[in-house]
Amino acid sequence: MEAAGNLRLRTPSGPSASRSRVRSRPTDVAPSDSATAGPLIYYPTRYAAAVPRINDAKYPHRFFTKRTILMGSAILAAASVVVMMTWSLLSQALDNWYWNGAEPQWIWDHNIYEPPDNAPGNTTPVRKLLILQRATSPKASKILDATYRLNRAYAKHIQADYVRIDGMLALCDIVFDAINVKVAPEEAWVQYDCIIVLDPDAVFVEFGINMSDMFGPNHLVGIAGNMTDADRYGSGMLWWNTRHRESNAALSLWVDGSFSFHHRDLPKDDITILFDVLRNAYNPPELFTMFQELQPPQVDYFSGTAVRFFRKPSGYERMSRLQWLEADWEDVAIVLEQLVDAICFKSHPKCDLT
Repeated sequence: MEAAGNLRLRTPSGPSASRSRVRSRPTDVAPSDSATAGPLIYYPTRYAAAVPRINDAKYPHRFFTKRTILMGSAILAAASVVVMMTWSLLSQALDNWYWNGAEPQWIWDHNIYEPPDNAPGNTTPVRKLLILQRATSPKASKILDATYRLNRAYAKHIQADYVRIDGMLALCDIVFDAINVKVAPEEAWVQYDCIIVLDPDAVFVEFGINMSDMFGPNHLVGIAGNMTDADRYGSGMLWWNTRHRESNAALSLWVDGSFSFHHRDLPKDDITILFDVLRNAYNPPELFTMFQELQPPQVDYFSGTAVRFFRKPSGYERMSRLQWLEADWEDVAIVLEQLVDAICFKSHPKCDLT
């Protein structure tokens, strides 16, 4: 019998002790009867089952792979582009539909007052001038927005009336209405002696030049450049003498010819149509006396000292000048805005209209 101070606890021994030590160890071996062969992830958690790692190369049927994510992103981007293009085309179609169906708008600036403001002792009467500028489409209206401010200021400076027309209306009809119909309010209507018609991109660049003084009273029509260039590249402006003896007859021919050309949907400017009908109706000597051609430097397309407008480049024979402008209307508007800002800055404060 041992002493009490020398008592020690005995450690179990034998088969039962061996089984007890085996059960007390954590499980660190994964079962090998899984049908999935491949690398396994072992978790340190006690008695946890091993979770197999999916191999992308061995299991290509998995849905969320890098390839499918990239393909999905590309499809969404393409769908977004298609939606934006569809919306743009739809908006343009709606604008054109509204533009074609809406009544043309005449926006007036009246600067002529009766009786004419003639200086004392001046025996030469002041010709009453109307400056007319029109836009026949939403894109052309955007171009006209860029030149509207400067041309209004110029008209006020030389005491001429100015009207802006937005809408689908043939130029010959506009000139006819301006001459024969009281399109302005009754108290402000004037029988004009001459009319200057501008394309939306045409702009006056010199306040010191009066355009009505550049055209003689014996001519019916005045154009920028010569008739050959006007046929090929387009003319950005037209001067019409309402007091000419052939004014009414030529205007009637223009109206009939414009209806014929537009009915056939040919790429013709209204001014080019006028040239064609007048060539067929008058012989060359008569045309020589009826037409007046403004030459450089006053009119030299975008380098003119009196009026400037874009020249249609070669290679666009199947497009009219206005159609070409509308195709590049954004770039055209930016250039015109810069030009107008520069001229108004130089001529300050003439462009500040109240």
